[in-house]
Amino acid sequence: MAVLAGAAGCGGGNGWKPPTKGEASVLFRNAGNGLDAGTIGAPLGALSIAADGTLAVYDSAYVYTFSPDRKAAKLWHIDYAKYGGGGLVALPDHTFAIGGYGRMYIRDTKGRMTLLAGVVKTGAARHRPVPRTASAATYHFYGVATPFGRRPDGTLLISDAEAVWALKDGTLTRLYLYPYDGKDTSGRIPFDYAITSNTLDGAGNVYVGPKNNEGGVAGPPLDQIRIVHPDATTAPLALPAEIPGVPFSNSDLTVVSMAGGDGESVYANTTAGRYDEYLLRISRGNVTVLAHHNRKDDSNGGLDCKKHQPMQAREIPCALPETITYRNGRLIMGGFTHYFLELAV
Repeated sequence: MAVLAGAAGCGGGNGWKPPTKGEASVLFRNAGNGLDAGTIGAPLGALSIAADGTLAVYDSAYVYTFSPDRKAAKLWHIDYAKYGGGGLVALPDHTFAIGGYGRMYIRDTKGRMTLLAGVVKTGAARHRPVPRTASAATYHFYGVATPFGRRPDGTLLISDAEAVWALKDGTLTRLYLYPYDGKDTSGRIPFDYAITSNTLDGAGNVYVGPKNNEGGVAGPPLDQIRIVHPDATTAPLALPAEIPGVPFSNSDLTVVSMAGGDGESVYANTTAGRYDEYLLRISRGNVTVLAHHNRKDDSNGGLDCKKHQPMQAREIPCALPETITYRNGRLIMGGFTHYFLELAV
């Protein structure tokens, strides 16, 4: 395990202050330690917060961790050419569920990869029809099997390019089937075809973003998100006709990433127009703006962010990183910027 050097304004001392509610702080900056925060984004990178507060980061090559006292460690290399990549879920036993092309793995504390679901050297063949249930040991996922959540009973939630799945006791149960638009006629898909925007909330609801023709990477409009309830019924995400403080329609807000919240709630990182970025909390039809940035303002370092103290999140002067994760009042953002942000929500 290699310990990473702390970045200015972020590691061991240096005057770093955690955010209070309504604030954001730079949690980590690139510092020549091997992790480029800019690589943590769709379709391959992922973030996950473990039960003890440790942040796990997967950049499609390595897994890193950041402890609650902000000590960073580089854990292990994952051979992308061998395994593919997409998705990361920190599990209670300190292992990780990690996605791969056509299959999903468990990475243990010693760095060993164990195949949990799917079949090696598959992933390119469509299913006609997609089954309602299947054996995890023999099922051929279509594209990258991307884990995105775990229910308290141990059920793992997985997306591939055809459906959303629940994995429990060696059986895959289909929760949601992506509509087939007939445009994918080749029967084969890119190696990195991963759907990374789906998430799970504290009430067991799954939030599903529709895929697009480019492989599910570009985000859907906010008003196209659907909820799959624990009883397998589905419904559109409830939204007000207008979101207070947002001068854009729901269809104009593009979802970059989502993170499940406490109870029946979800956080959505969105963009709108040419310059605006909004981090939203959505619960039972109520929407609150937690953070906003206008990309016209690059006076604070653009993708580097020169701010060293907590910032007011509602008008944050630095770009909002793309990928988000949430646990116990902490929301962390990383990807396509050279820093991570932590928000108290």
